[in-house]
Amino acid sequence: MESKTKRVLALETDFSDDVMPVFLSMVEKTALAFGMDEKYAMHLTLAAEEVFSYLSTVSDTHDPVRIECVNGGYYVQVNLLFSPRQLNLQAFNLTADIDPNDETRIHDIGLLIAARLVDHIQFVMNPGRNMCLCLYKEKSYPMGTALGPLQNTNTQIVKIETPSAEDLKMFCQRVLSAYSLDDYPAFIAYPGKFVDMVNSRDYEAALAYDEQKNILGGIVWQQVKGKTANFYGPFLFAEILDCEAKLLEFCLEKVGRSDSPGIMNRLAFAGRFDKYFEILGSTRDYQADGSVHQHTFIYRQLIEDLGTRVLAHPQLMDFLKTEYDRLYLPRNLQASTWMGEKSEEHSVFTADFSRSQVTLRALLGGRDAEDNLANHLRLFAHEGIKNIFFELDLGESWQSELVPALQNNQFIPCLLMPYAGKGDVVLFQHQAGEVR
Repeated sequence: MESKTKRVLALETDFSDDVMPVFLSMVEKTALAFGMDEKYAMHLTLAAEEVFSYLSTVSDTHDPVRIECVNGGYYVQVNLLFSPRQLNLQAFNLTADIDPNDETRIHDIGLLIAARLVDHIQFVMNPGRNMCLCLYKEKSYPMGTALGPLQNTNTQIVKIETPSAEDLKMFCQRVLSAYSLDDYPAFIAYPGKFVDMVNSRDYEAALAYDEQKNILGGIVWQQVKGKTANFYGPFLFAEILDCEAKLLEFCLEKVGRSDSPGIMNRLAFAGRFDKYFEILGSTRDYQADGSVHQHTFIYRQLIEDLGTRVLAHPQLMDFLKTEYDRLYLPRNLQASTWMGEKSEEHSVFTADFSRSQVTLRALLGGRDAEDNLANHLRLFAHEGIKNIFFELDLGESWQSELVPALQNNQFIPCLLMPYAGKGDVVLFQHQAGEVR
């Protein structure tokens, strides 16, 4: 497919009041120009307004700020780069509940509103000690409809090719008819979105064809520079010899030419890939009807792992040593503990929802982490969500301090994902789905 590079519109200014109308006009009109519908463009603009207003109150009027509007193809992202101040990021928690009568926190209400209007908020501290606050909003797409089974398939000829946009949409529709909801990622249900994801270069795909150009199956993968790649499938629509193997080998060859240290599948079909991959572990998916499905995570190392140092909390050391030894990953494992040094008061967690599950990640550690996690769990229980995960990035040494808070809230480490973040990532699962 034809690929498009991400377009960026940037504005460098300050936090003076007269800049606000220019900034908001830029966000709204750029979002519309990048293909976002009016409703979602307005949500993004309102979120940007609340964040800019808050930053204006805690910054000097003449403090510089760089604003970027990024066209991601299937999403629009607004980045604000500025010097860090005393920001109360606590309001970005999903559970934040701010009293409008509390004058000391009246400005934080805007952050709470912003957090509800966008899909993701991310904070990044750049090497130059500037902070980047990213507001991410996906575009709206119609759901796809399932297609019927293949007819008159030539089972002898399989050719692997990079697909056209129409074939990608047909592939999604075939997956919807041939597989259950738990076996494919959520974006497959939106064929137009998937086309934009591939066209943006965030994802890649390959399809298997017979000589009549019937789609026999396909595979999808995602790469982020320097991190373990993720793949989904292969998805097969006919029982054809070697079709699955050819799709896997095509994907492995493509990813193997990149700088990805390995490749992983979080929705693997158990027992089908023993020839190619190692098992990282599994998670449990608790269904509304009381049944439990198991998701197996598999991994294959693609380049030589020279090892690295890992700082981890003592309560996690036994788990990590066992997993590193089992997977033959060279790591210099060292204990890291808090020894009275200054720490943040408030923690901040992001929550990514996908179907019947939620995954928490830490934006900021703090002394209230245990209570903050408990508040999140009460909210999820009220919403009937039983599949609750937490991704702990061992590449961020401060995150090791969260281990006691996780374990005291009944989060159990279930598997290790090599190089899935800034470093290796430990996936914890909460025991909410267990019968007590």
